[in-house]
Amino acid sequence: MYDEVAKKASMKYMKEKRENLNMNFPKGKKAIFKAYAQFRGMSLTELITQLIEDDMEKHHFIPEDKKEDTE
Repeated sequence: MYDEVAKKASMKYMKEKRENLNMNFPKGKKAIFKAYAQFRGMSLTELITQLIEDDMEKHHFIPEDKKEDTE
């Protein structure tokens, strides 16, 4: 059961561990993208994250804060 204690813990987790990114899609695209993500067994957030990470890897992109780990 979801109570006030669980809600507070969830909000604390979201504040400390997650960032919000708002995206605007053409009408109807969100539903298509969400259905595709479900088809792949993922949430829309997981799908978008995976696609971006795959593209970064493909193009050998290393974020500034990770460059010192490779040197």
